[in-house]
Amino acid sequence: MATETPDTGLDCAVCRKSLTNPHMLPCLHVYCLSCLRDECRENSPDKFFCPLCVVDKEERRTSSARPWHAFEKIAESEAEQEAIQRRLAELPASEIRRDSLLGGYGDETDVDDPKSSLPKPPVLFPCSMHADNMTDTFCAKCNQITCHKCISSFHRRCQDFYNIQDAIEKKRDDLDSIYSNIANNLAQCQKLQEEKKKRLKDVEEVRTRMLLDIKMFRGAMVKLIMAKEKALINEVDLLVDEMLQSTLGKEAVVERLIGSLSRQLEVLNFSFSVNGQGELLPYLPSLVSRVAKDAKKLEEQREKEPVRQFKFHKDDNCFQTLESSLLGIIQEEGGVAEAVVLPTLLEGKLDMSLTLLTSFHGGARDDVTDPLLTDIVLLPNGDVIVADRDNKCVKKFNQSGKLLTRVLIDAVPSRVTIVSNGRAAVSVMNKRAIYFLSLFGTIRVLSSVPVKKLYSFLTSDGNGCLAAATNQCDSIDLLTEKGEIIRTIYSQKSDRATISRPMYLTPVKVQSGTNVERDSTNGLTNIDFIVSDSGKKIVFMVNQSGQVIFSIKSIDSLTLECPLGVAVHESGLALFADRDANSVVLMDTTGTVIRRVLSADDGVVKPCGIYAGQRGYVAMTQVDGMVKIYTSSVVSM
Repeated sequence: MATETPDTGLDCAVCRKSLTNPHMLPCLHVYCLSCLRDECRENSPDKFFCPLCVVDKEERRTSSARPWHAFEKIAESEAEQEAIQRRLAELPASEIRRDSLLGGYGDETDVDDPKSSLPKPPVLFPCSMHADNMTDTFCAKCNQITCHKCISSFHRRCQDFYNIQDAIEKKRDDLDSIYSNIANNLAQCQKLQEEKKKRLKDVEEVRTRMLLDIKMFRGAMVKLIMAKEKALINEVDLLVDEMLQSTLGKEAVVERLIGSLSRQLEVLNFSFSVNGQGELLPYLPSLVSRVAKDAKKLEEQREKEPVRQFKFHKDDNCFQTLESSLLGIIQEEGGVAEAVVLPTLLEGKLDMSLTLLTSFHGGARDDVTDPLLTDIVLLPNGDVIVADRDNKCVKKFNQSGKLLTRVLIDAVPSRVTIVSNGRAAVSVMNKRAIYFLSLFGTIRVLSSVPVKKLYSFLTSDGNGCLAAATNQCDSIDLLTEKGEIIRTIYSQKSDRATISRPMYLTPVKVQSGTNVERDSTNGLTNIDFIVSDSGKKIVFMVNQSGQVIFSIKSIDSLTLECPLGVAVHESGLALFADRDANSVVLMDTTGTVIRRVLSADDGVVKPCGIYAGQRGYVAMTQVDGMVKIYTSSVVSM
């Protein structure tokens, strides 16, 4: 009957609560029995793996869990201590002092009794085979604790038996060594944890320092631009002020003339109004001369030239230099920054290495079953789009594995391909239609177009055409985005198997200089297609006129078991996933196999879809639902 266990400070690593019916595994990790059963529900009821020790699912080794009887003693001790505390709380202060002096609850026992120095008797617990007997013996031969019935039955041929206390003493050094080593490892781990925390802090300080340097440089650049702007403004002010002063001087002369002439005219008006012109007659000679002078002065104030026009012309050299230049470079202290130039096939033989950047599981809370991610594309911003066949949906994740959106398809999605910056096309396995989805923000189904055949396998050539293979793998057709067939570029005998074999297609732009013979039929572009046929276990390239450029089958250095996803890297190299070989193979676009660039040793487990994105990123799905993103490094061989 389960009882409430006191707080011992020990909790279950699964439920994070106080242990209930604790069971111990051989690794000395203890869990609630119910938690162990929940974690290991795929195994037999009495076989468990340790959730703390096991990380990789394939490394799970099960073992039996035994009740941790010592916990009962710990619980009893805690209960006893709680009872003592309650009793002490009920006693008066004087009685508490007396108890503390006597070393008990008031009983006058001798604290120097030699018996008190004897080791505590070992904890005995019921035998797992004979529950009515206590295990009080240790079999040295079998390394098992036993009861007297076990000795007479299962261990009747054994001879070396010790009582539990003697066995503990014989193994004392080993027990102490184990304890010391575990404690030492824990101390080292804690020290290492502090070092890691300090390293994380140092890394963040590197970021902070670089960002501060960039901002300071930006401030200096802005200050320099403002100073140059001020110099230009001063120059403008000098030019405009010079023109203003000239005009203002002439305006003052004109204003004085207006005052003088208006007053002369007022005197004449009054004199004429009273017929008093006679007294003006003596002034006529001087007035004639004065009027002529005023007219001449007026003529001098007329602007004979238009306003001088000025225009600011930016320094194109300065603008272009700033536009085409970086504000600076980020380089390791003491290192020399060099421009990174991606090698191409035209420069000779190349090789590639892939380094795992991140990985996450492609499942979602609303999934009804484990995901089967048949295809993947990588967006320029790093987001990942996957087609989940078994859950009939398309999902979008960021590089950290956070689910951004999930859209259901009313059919079984098979392949997904980017047809433009904002749209993707999805082929389905059970409907004669192609779906178009939005890529920006939340994924939405924009439209679907009917097609004449059941196309399960799809890619885009980047020129507004789709290349689609039928569900029976008997033809590859070029289609418009409206679903109309342009031409059939490849055909073969139909596969009538109940389960169609997967095919993958990817476009490749063949450049001049690669020694590949090409058909110059009018209307055909230089986009060919690399196709993997898992049923025939081949990888081949076909151009738009139907000419097979090369075909790769199993050779001495490479055995193709189940080629699936295929992608072309921006360097011109190609990659394809071999599911059953747990590997990714590197080749060039002339059909030359270079090597297996990833294998099971690199953690690859049944790869499925593969995609080569911008900036050298490569994304891959696995049958177990994992999504992995790699960074690539291309070097000349």
